[in-house]
Amino acid sequence: MRKTTCFLGSILMLIVFSMESQAQQSLADLKNQQKKIKAAVEKVMPATVSITDGTGFGSGVVVTNDGYILTAGHVLTTNPRNRDLTVYFPDGSRAKARPLGKNLTVDAGMCKLIGDREWPYVEIGDSKGVKRGDWCITIGHSGGYELGRTPPVRIGKILRNNNRRMITDCALIGGDSGGPLFDIDGKLIGIHSSIGRSIAENRHAAIDPFLEDWDKLADGKTWGKLGAPNPNRAFLGIRMSEDKARVEEVIPRSAAMAAGVEVGDVVIKIDENQINGAADLVEAIADKQPGSEIRLRILRQNKSILLTAQLKSLAEMESE
Repeated sequence: MRKTTCFLGSILMLIVFSMESQAQQSLADLKNQQKKIKAAVEKVMPATVSITDGTGFGSGVVVTNDGYILTAGHVLTTNPRNRDLTVYFPDGSRAKARPLGKNLTVDAGMCKLIGDREWPYVEIGDSKGVKRGDWCITIGHSGGYELGRTPPVRIGKILRNNNRRMITDCALIGGDSGGPLFDIDGKLIGIHSSIGRSIAENRHAAIDPFLEDWDKLADGKTWGKLGAPNPNRAFLGIRMSEDKARVEEVIPRSAAMAAGVEVGDVVIKIDENQINGAADLVEAIADKQPGSEIRLRILRQNKSILLTAQLKSLAEMESE
């Protein structure tokens, strides 16, 4: 497994790039910043997790030693039957987690690791004190969990903060949703919510609303309306095992059901993409649009079958 420091070698370059317009800062200042960032990342990396319900991947962060995880509310919305989640840690270990509550208005979500043990966790900060221009650290399992890769680290600045939502210039991509936003000292100040129109402006749910609603989230309550994520993303509609591409569930009214996919089928390919598990499936349709037609090569009782599916959006499925 790559060490955390694999990502830290480029941190100084990122800082220098972001500070080209601030010539007044000395090289000593930059080196001090690099030292602080390195220490912060090493401290928080073990608690930055990847979360999957079998249809997609998001990120999250453990915030208590008994296993409470904060993530984005929309990361939990593709799990209508509230099944247990699989959580992957950067060291390659994994555990099950129980989904809890969601405040969809601010895109806040919570789940709880299953197991009587102490878990690695991060320190929660205060988002009210965060101001424009402050340095921040973004971590997340970009593109979904990848064995042997610790979640990438990105450095940036706070652009706006209204105490409920933050905007930063830390680049986010699919799979980062629900991941942690830290201050320069490694204290949690936000959770990644959505990608902005530009990679230089990305949205994060501030940490204070999570704390204000902690009891409701822990009790499993769901409220509010999801606004930021796109409800019209392409959706195939199957749940798969984490390690193998075996179909565990076919979602009613989904493209997969219409195509004839059955529980127990093993997905081999989507178009020309080899499928070995849920992460491969997510990547294969990530850039597709609702209405797109895909070819599914499956194994059913050791017989190879080719199916054609026309992708739907979650909104289309809910309206049928």
